[in-house]
Amino acid sequence: MRLKLKLIFLSLMISIVFIACGGDPGASYVKKGQYNKALAVYDQKISEEYANSDLVKLYLYKASTFAKIPNARGAWGNWKAARSVNARISRNNKNKQELNKLIAKTHKEIKSTLALAAQKNRANRNAAFAKQKPKIYKNARRLEARGNNLAALRHYSAIPDYADSRARIGRLRAKLRVRVNSLWQQGFALYSAESYSRAIRIFSQILAINPAHKNASIYKGKAQAKLKALKKF
Repeated sequence: MRLKLKLIFLSLMISIVFIACGGDPGASYVKKGQYNKALAVYDQKISEEYANSDLVKLYLYKASTFAKIPNARGAWGNWKAARSVNARISRNNKNKQELNKLIAKTHKEIKSTLALAAQKNRANRNAAFAKQKPKIYKNARRLEARGNNLAALRHYSAIPDYADSRARIGRLRAKLRVRVNSLWQQGFALYSAESYSRAIRIFSQILAINPAHKNASIYKGKAQAKLKALKKF
């Protein structure tokens, strides 16, 4: 919307300059009633004004600067603005080819600059994360020692290639599988004994460890439905 308003404003300013200078290029055609010819002349003059101005180049310079920040939204927004202004320039204009090349060149530069910036950001994030690995590992060991196997597993899983994390991940997963099987037997027994509230708590523990446990999810839903039905009576 802002770009359209700017283009409209520029067109009006161009018209005002022509009229103020007594240089209405289509006046003779208007007097003769040849309005289509007058409009063609106006379009040609507007095209020349855009081509002769530095508006396209300024948008492109601005786009390149945004890319260096880096600010992808600002870069591509100004590049598109340059392209929109260039679209107002006649194909036959002598500057059209040069501006087309400049727009294409800037497009490549913006892509390259933003790609390098993204690569640098990834490298910086990876370096920063690498410094955090010893602390994450230390916290994982502390959690494991306290018996909080699920939280410890999550910490080790964030740094699988650090120290002996991978081996510890395997051992913790085995322990948690045993824990889940034990909880499932408890939960199912409680459900069968119609102790639905306690069964729901057990099934919730299972799902906290393994959200993909199908039976725990199904029977938790059944227990909730049974409990809701009992509360109606």
